[in-house]
Amino acid sequence: MNQAQLTKLLQRAEKYFRSKQYKLAKVDLEHIIQKFPTNSKANELLANLYRMEGNNDLAYRCFSIACKDKNCSSEALYYLAAFYIHQNLIKEAVPLLEASLNKAGDYFEALHDLGVAQTILGDKKSALNNLLKALSFSKNSYELLFNIAKTYDELKDYERALEFYSKVIEINPSFAQAWSNRGIVLNELCCYKEALTNFDEAIKISPDYFEAITNKSITLIDLKLYDQAIKNCDEAILINKNYALAYCIKGKILSVLKDFESAYKNINRAILLKPDDPELWLSRAVLHIELNENLQASGDIDKALSLNPMNDNAWTTKYLKDMNLKHYQEAMDDIDKALEINPKNAQAWFSKGNIYIVTGKPEQALEPLKTARLLKPKLKHVIGYHAHSKLYVALWEALKLDLQEILHNQSIGESAESPFAVLSLIDDPKLHLDASISWAQDHLIGREPTLKIKYNKHKKIRIGYFSPDFKNHPVSLLTAELFELHDREKFEIMAFSLEDAMPDDLMRRRLISAFDKFMDVSNQSEIQIAQLARNLEIDIAIDLGGHTLGARPTIFYYRAAPIQISYVGYLGTMGAECFDYLIADKTIIPPESQVYYSEKIIYLPSYQVNDRKRKISNKVFTREELGLPQSGFVFACFNNSYKILPATFDGWMRILKAVEGSVLFLYSSNTAFQENIQKEAQKRGVEPQRIVFGQRISTDEYLARYQACNLFLDTLPYNAGATASDALWVGLPVLTLIGKSFPSRYAASLLVSIELPELIAHTQAEYEAIAIGLAINPEKLQMIKNKLADHRVNTILFNTPQFTKHLESAYTKIYNRYHEGLPTEHIYIEK
Repeated sequence: MNQAQLTKLLQRAEKYFRSKQYKLAKVDLEHIIQKFPTNSKANELLANLYRMEGNNDLAYRCFSIACKDKNCSSEALYYLAAFYIHQNLIKEAVPLLEASLNKAGDYFEALHDLGVAQTILGDKKSALNNLLKALSFSKNSYELLFNIAKTYDELKDYERALEFYSKVIEINPSFAQAWSNRGIVLNELCCYKEALTNFDEAIKISPDYFEAITNKSITLIDLKLYDQAIKNCDEAILINKNYALAYCIKGKILSVLKDFESAYKNINRAILLKPDDPELWLSRAVLHIELNENLQASGDIDKALSLNPMNDNAWTTKYLKDMNLKHYQEAMDDIDKALEINPKNAQAWFSKGNIYIVTGKPEQALEPLKTARLLKPKLKHVIGYHAHSKLYVALWEALKLDLQEILHNQSIGESAESPFAVLSLIDDPKLHLDASISWAQDHLIGREPTLKIKYNKHKKIRIGYFSPDFKNHPVSLLTAELFELHDREKFEIMAFSLEDAMPDDLMRRRLISAFDKFMDVSNQSEIQIAQLARNLEIDIAIDLGGHTLGARPTIFYYRAAPIQISYVGYLGTMGAECFDYLIADKTIIPPESQVYYSEKIIYLPSYQVNDRKRKISNKVFTREELGLPQSGFVFACFNNSYKILPATFDGWMRILKAVEGSVLFLYSSNTAFQENIQKEAQKRGVEPQRIVFGQRISTDEYLARYQACNLFLDTLPYNAGATASDALWVGLPVLTLIGKSFPSRYAASLLVSIELPELIAHTQAEYEAIAIGLAINPEKLQMIKNKLADHRVNTILFNTPQFTKHLESAYTKIYNRYHEGLPTEHIYIEK
C-alpha cells in the first residue's frame, strides 16, 4: 500500500466513522494498522472504536501510539490521560491534559480532570484555578461543583467550601457525600448542630455510609456527647471492620475520657490497618504527650513527618510535645513551620499566641490571636485569650464587642472562654461558674466518676500542697510562713511542685526547708503525680493554682487525695466535681452566693494568709528616682495591667481631674501599655505626664516603693490580692469598690480583716468621692494611716499563727467528717 492508497483508505475509514458505520471503519483501520502500525490518525480512530466497545486495553495501546506523534489531536491526549487516571497514574496524566488544553484551548472535560488530578497531587491552588475555569463551561455540573468545594475545603477556605457544597446539594439533594462533607465543614466552623443535621441527612440517604457515621462522631465529641460518639464509631466499625479512622476517633474519645489503655489499643488498631496514614501516628503521639511519654511521642511524630513532611498537623503536634517539655523556642519553631506550610491554620496561630502568653510576652500574642480569630471566629477560647491579651497593653477599642460576644456564646450554650480571662473581664459569678464548668468539661471530666479512695486514719493528717508557683511568685510570697507554721505534731506537710525554678531562687530554697517533703514533679504526667500522692496516702490535697498558667487541675480529676480543696491561686470556683471544698470568708462569698460555686465553702474568719517575714528595704526612694513630681498627691496601683478596665480608668481620670497636681503611679511590664494608657488619659482630658510608671524591681525595694505613695486605688472586677496585702503591710491605705464575684470582693475581704471598712466603696460615685476626699483632706488620710499602723499588728490579717490555727481547724474538721462517713458540707470556722 502506497501513500496515496493509505490516504484514500484513511479518508474512507473517517467517513464510515462519522456516519457511525463503525464495523466498516474498523475493518479499514485495522488494515491500515497492519501496514502502518504507527500511523497516528488510524490509531486514534481505532482507539476510539475500541473505547466505545469497552476494550480498554486495546484502546489504551492505540492512544499511546497516536500520542507519540506531535501532531496528534487534543482528544487523543485527553483520552490517554483519562486511561492514566483510571489506572491511578495521576502524575503521568497531568502533562497529557495540559498538552490537550494547549492544542484545543480551554474546554470543560480537560480542565475538570486536570483540576481533580492536581488536587490529588497536592497542587491545590493550580487545581482550584482550573476547576473554576471549567465552571464557565458548565455551571450546573454537580460533580464539578463538588470538586471545587472539596478543594476549597482542603485549602481550609471553609466559607467558600460551604458555599459550593450547598450548590451541589441544591442541584443533587440525594448526593450523600456532599451532605457529609458539608457536615465536616460546618464542624470546622464550629456550627455543631447544623453539622449533625447534615451527617444525619447523609446517613438517611445511605444508611451504610460508615464514613459519615464516623464523621458525625467527631461533632458529637465537640458537643461533649462522648457516649453517643463511641456508639457511632462502633456502628461504623460494624459496617466496615477495617475502617481505620473509626478506630482512631474512638481512641481519641477514650483518651478524652481518660481511659488511656483502651484509647491506645484502638489507635494501634487503626495504625495496623493503615500504617501509611500520618494522621494516625499523630493521634498516637498526642496520646503519648498526654501521658508525658515524650520520647515515644517524638518517634510517632517523626514517622508522620517521614510519610508527609508537609503535614502542618505534624508540626502542631510537635509543638504540643515541646510545650510539654517547656522547650519554648523549639515550640515556636514548630508553629512557624506549620504556618509556613499552611498559613490558614487557625489553631497554629492560636498556639503561637499561647507561646507568647506562657513566656510572659502578652503584647506579642495579640497579632497571632487576632489572626486565629479572623480565620476561625468560633475557635474555642480564642475570644477570651485575645481580649485578655489586649488588657495587658490597654488596647480597649473593641473590648465591649468582645464582652458581648462572650456573653452571647455563653447564652446559647457554646463553650465559654478561659475561666481566668472571664474573671478579669466580667463581674458576674454566674458567668464565672458557667465558664469553669465548660472548661472542666473540656479538660477534667472523664467517662467514669472520679476515683474514690480512703485510707485508715493517720496519726498525723497528711497535707499535700500542689502549685506551679513554689518560687518567687505572689502565691508563695503569701503562703511561705503558713507552711513553716503548720503544727508538725498534728500534720505532715508535703509540696508537689509542678514547675521548676531558677537555681538562685531564694524563695524556692526557703520553701524546700518549710515542707516535710518537697517534690519536684514537673516532669511527671498528671496521672503519675496523682498516683504518687496516693502512694504517699495524702489525706487532703490543696490546689494552689486552679485555672491559671502552669497549674494542672487534671491531677485532681485523678484523685490525688480523698479530700481536695482549692485555695488562693485561683479566685473562683473550679466547676468540677473532683474539688470538694473552696476556701473563702463571708465577705468574699456571702451565703446567698453559694449557688455560684460547685464546691462546698470552708469559711475562715479571714481569707488571705500573709507572710510576716517579708522584709521592707531601708531604702527611701526620692520622688525624682521614681519619676514622680516634687509635690502633689500620689495615687498608686501596682496591679497587673490586665486588671485595669476602661470603667476603672474612667474613674481614675475623674479623680485626677478633681485633685489638682495629683498623679497616678502604675506598674508597667511593657512599653505598649505605657503608650496606650497615656493616650487613653489624653482622650479623657488628662495630661499624659500625670501617669507615671514603675518597673519590676527586687521584692524588698518594691515594698519600700509603696511608701512614696499616698493612696492605693483598687481595680474592678479583678481586685488587688497580693498587691493589696503588700500596700497594707507597708502602711499604705487601699481603696476598693466591692463587686458581686469572688475576685471583685477580694480586697474588701482584706479590709474587713484589718478592720478598715471605711475604705470599701459600694458604688463608683462613692469610690471616687472617698479617693478625692482623702486626697484633699490630709488630716483624714493621716487618721486612716494611723489606724492602719495600729491594726496591722492587732487584727487578724497579718496574724499568720492565728490564720494557721483556723486553717488547721478546718482541715481537722473535714478530715473527721470524711472518716465518719458524712457528706461534704459548708464549714464555718469562728474566731
